[in-house]
Parts: sequence; structure tokens; C-alpha cells
Amino acid sequence: MYPYFHDDVAPFTMSDSLCSFAPFPKALLNKGIRPSALLVYVALLDRATLSQKNRWCNGQGWIYVNYSVPHLSLDLGMGESTIRELLRVLEDQELIFRTYPLAGEVSEIYLRVPVTSLKREKIYQTPLEIQRVWESVPPLRKPGAPPLETWRQTN
Repeated sequence: MYPYFHDDVAPFTMSDSLCSFAPFPKALLNKGIRPSALLVYVALLDRATLSQKNRWCNGQGWIYVNYSVPHLSLDLGMGESTIRELLRVLEDQELIFRTYPLAGEVSEIYLRVPVTSLKREKIYQTPLEIQRVWESVPPLRKPGAPPLETWRQTN
């Protein structure tokens, strides 16, 4: 009756409910972002939900993720150079920004999510309100940039 299924997959039926799954903001569909970059973003966002539960945040309440390139590479089945390239794509799209720690340490990755994907009491509706939210976001940091603490002290 059903086509052949492997032992690890089954038909999704009316009586089934899903276990764990990774969050994906629908607002990012059709934005011209490479699908492989979106997969990395989803993995980071999934890890960020765990960071949120563990209360891993900076002094401003921003959730951060410690997810090394080798671990991302292993988890997603992609090469490390590909992961680095996709992280740069996400930085260029301003969906993430990273700190650049000392050698041997893992960078903190901060995620940005579409405002329409957040469940908050207030939705930022006017362009001025949205602009104020984005202005409060720390700038993207590149290698050689001053530490993130410098930005925090000046703002």
C-alpha cells in the first residue's frame, strides 16, 4: 500500500506528533539567501534556543552561541572552509555577528532574527521603531576590529 520505507522513516499521519525539530523563520524564505547558508543559520538558531534555556547571554540580554567551525562542519556534513564561507554570507546578510577571541578560543556568535518572527508584547510597526531596534545592534566585527567591550562602553 505504501511505497518502500527505510527503518528510520515512516509516513507522517494524523495521529503523529513531531519530536524535536530546528526552528526556521519563514520570513527568510525568498530573501535570496543561499540554502546552505540558511541551513547553517537554522543550526545556529537551534543551538541558540539551548543557549536561551541555559541563560547564556551578554550584559544586554543578547543570546550567544558557542559553536565551533569543526563542530558545525561535523554536524552539517560540510567542509570547514564551506562553513567559514557560509558564516561570512550570514554576516554579510546581517543575520549573525561574531566576536573574535584569542587563539584557541571559540567565538561567540550572536544571531539576529526577523522582527516578524519574534513573539513579543509589542511588535515594532513603524519604520522609525524598526530603525531604533537595528541601531541598538552592535556593529559587525571583522578581524582586527576593537573588542566588543569597547562598543558596549561607548553605547
